[in-house]
Amino acid sequence: MREGLLFPGVVLLVLMIVFAFAPLPNAPTGTVSQNYPLIVHPPAFPYSEQTPISLQWTGGTGNTWVQVLPCAQSNCSDVKPRTAVTEPIAVYGPSALGNGSQGALTIWVSTTESLLIVTNSSVSLSVTVTWNEMPEFGLLWEILTVVGILLAIGGMVLPERGAPRGHGRRLHYFHWRHHPFALPPHLPSAGLLCPGCGLADIPTEEDYCPRCHAPLPRASTIVPGPPSSNAPPPPRPARPRGPDMAYTGPGATAGNGNGNGATSTPTSTAAEAGAGAAGAAAAAAAAAGAPAKKRVAVNKTKVAGQSLSVADPDPLRPWRVMKGLGFEPAEALVFTREDPEILKENYHLEPSQVFIVSRSEGERTISPSESDRIADLADQHFRGHAGGVVILTDPNYFVTHGGFDMLRRLVLAIQDHARDQKGTFILGFNPGVFTPDQRLQLEERMRKVV
Repeated sequence: MREGLLFPGVVLLVLMIVFAFAPLPNAPTGTVSQNYPLIVHPPAFPYSEQTPISLQWTGGTGNTWVQVLPCAQSNCSDVKPRTAVTEPIAVYGPSALGNGSQGALTIWVSTTESLLIVTNSSVSLSVTVTWNEMPEFGLLWEILTVVGILLAIGGMVLPERGAPRGHGRRLHYFHWRHHPFALPPHLPSAGLLCPGCGLADIPTEEDYCPRCHAPLPRASTIVPGPPSSNAPPPPRPARPRGPDMAYTGPGATAGNGNGNGATSTPTSTAAEAGAGAAGAAAAAAAAAGAPAKKRVAVNKTKVAGQSLSVADPDPLRPWRVMKGLGFEPAEALVFTREDPEILKENYHLEPSQVFIVSRSEGERTISPSESDRIADLADQHFRGHAGGVVILTDPNYFVTHGGFDMLRRLVLAIQDHARDQKGTFILGFNPGVFTPDQRLQLEERMRKVV
């Protein structure tokens, strides 16, 4: 609202100032001769009290002169000669005199008085009088100046509420663009490793490898961590004993070289080792029987209206991000080349929510060249599912068939729809398929998922 009033007000004021110092001319023309002087009346709406006028004449001889005389009366009867003019007229006040067959002169006159132009030429001279202002538009000029002042004041006083689209985002863009977006701590940072094909970082909730469908070892889900603060301390190692310190029984004495006896401490190395093993077993049992840490629900409203960049070679990472942020399957719309059966089995996404990006024809396929249709479908999904999510993966396929510029236009369009409808846009891609400059352009206004 402020920009909508302040900008036109300042523009009007600047234009009024420019035309006040460089006014447009008003140039009436006529003829004047020795017997027929020319009367020039003042402007109907004078813009100022004093103004310069320019007089140009043509059609005379070398002895021709032209004189401009101000008049006190509108018909110039006070200075108008009754006979033919042969000599310049002497008057009290400003006057101007020019010589030559053609020429020009300038004189400052009052805009409330008429002017009389006389000459000694027996033939008619063509005369052009130019007022160096535009008096016909003087009133309009004043109105536009007042309007410009009111608009400028309104733009400075009115609140910022109702700013144009994207204004607030531009103001706060540099505040968060350099802060990477991290997933909540309960999401696993590293997943399983497939023993069949070697695919790494598989989500821990998977039972089969998404590439070769080999069963995953569930034992690998236990990731060793730091020892718990509640676990008992490890057993202290037994102190070594020499041959002269061997214990033979309660109250037994050991002789030394001098024949003196000493009572030994009733401590056994075997007993200490057994106690240590028992303590370790108890700690392991307590750790195994401890209940699993409860997952905390993610507040997905923290990413409402934002776009997330998931740059990871793992093709399933975007779906883990979606699930980790707490989006329900019904809130998602997907454009991908992933197998829809895997998405349905592992993430409960219905086939109606998944569009396969492909050049082949099918019921739920969409061509990479239909970027406008993809953007429209994303907009309709955001409008029909408040706070929903749109996921786009395999963007390199769009580059292959339509070029990088088309992909960038599509990404920007979905970002705008997500921002306007308070939804979330997730772009998943393999960072190795784009150049650093292309990746910088794709992630320009996105928060990076690390």
